Amino acid sequence: EDTKWMDSFQLEVQQLVYDFETFEVLQRGAKPPEGHQRIPLIVVFDNKFDGLHKCRIVGGGHVTAPPAEDVYSSVVSMESIRFVLFLAEKNGLTVWGGDVGNAYLNGTTREKLYVVFDSAFGPELAGRIGIVRKSLYGLKTSCARWSEHLADTLRSLDWVPSKAHNDVWMKDCGTHYEYVAIYLDDVICASRNPEEFFKRLQTRYAMKGVGAPEYYLGASVSRVQGSFGERSDTTALSAKTYIKNMIPKLEEAFGEVSRSYTTPIDPDYRPELDESGLCGAKEGSLYHMAIGSLQWVVNLGGINIQYTTTILSKYGMCPREGHIVAVKHAFGYLKCHSKGKIVFDTRPLEIANVEYFNGSNWRQIYGD
Repeated sequence: EDTKWMDSFQLEVQQLVYDFETFEVLQRGAKPPEGHQRIPLIVVFDNKFDGLHKCRIVGGGHVTAPPAEDVYSSVVSMESIRFVLFLAEKNGLTVWGGDVGNAYLNGTTREKLYVVFDSAFGPELAGRIGIVRKSLYGLKTSCARWSEHLADTLRSLDWVPSKAHNDVWMKDCGTHYEYVAIYLDDVICASRNPEEFFKRLQTRYAMKGVGAPEYYLGASVSRVQGSFGERSDTTALSAKTYIKNMIPKLEEAFGEVSRSYTTPIDPDYRPELDESGLCGAKEGSLYHMAIGSLQWVVNLGGINIQYTTTILSKYGMCPREGHIVAVKHAFGYLKCHSKGKIVFDTRPLEIANVEYFNGSNWRQIYGD
């Protein structure tokens, strides 16, 4: 008998209730404290890209009122990730990555909430009340509470936030700077000794997948060979794996996509002149999803589809059937043009026409 889903659920209950002590479980028959609101628990099952059967139990934060406190929490941008990787190459730093297991549960919530466990949680918990103490996934403030907790940890390890890039942290090591970039529970570190950094994190968090990253935020991370000054190889980012995982989902939604296209859009197609039928709500939602996927491919280095993605994005409010055909065309092109990479060449840029800049009145723009 296949018990993978049940095993994943029981593991989640063990971690949520006992390992992280997310709830203060009251005695059977006890009443919830005054001023606390009941929320449901929602169980989400998913197959991860590596085939793992994953279960996540989340709080029904959708039933709670908007909190009065600040809930804003930023994440690192792909532009900032490229800066960190460039600086790592430039300064001979080693890049490692890792995930914080059940990251949100390290924070402490300030929301006054409780749950009632049902029979699925076993006879020991069934019918009892649990006061939410940790920043449970699904609550409106949980992301902010986790960000605060991680920020406190990094400051205690002598890291300081970059003033130029959200969620990039820096450390002055005397001869060089080292860097950490954070996207929720995904952490990458560019350091002379990243293993030491992750060992220190592991004293506070349950870390997973620590080591040289092969995949980060949808991007494939690799080394490419070539002549790069004193180096014979360098770091490269690619959308290849993201495209490979994305195409089947698009074909499930739109039907099979041809791979015979040599351009990302039909050169004769004018989307602004399209008078085909308007899409319904379902097709419009699928169109938004497809455009979002194309935009992320561009972020990961798919510059060859940037123009196509930009012009098709303009019709998200009211797409037509012809626009969906154009989106399918773009994915058909990506099916056989997915190998493009961003290569981090850190050699100084030599500008041949330096005399072109002589005599220009830069003071008009930059003052003194």
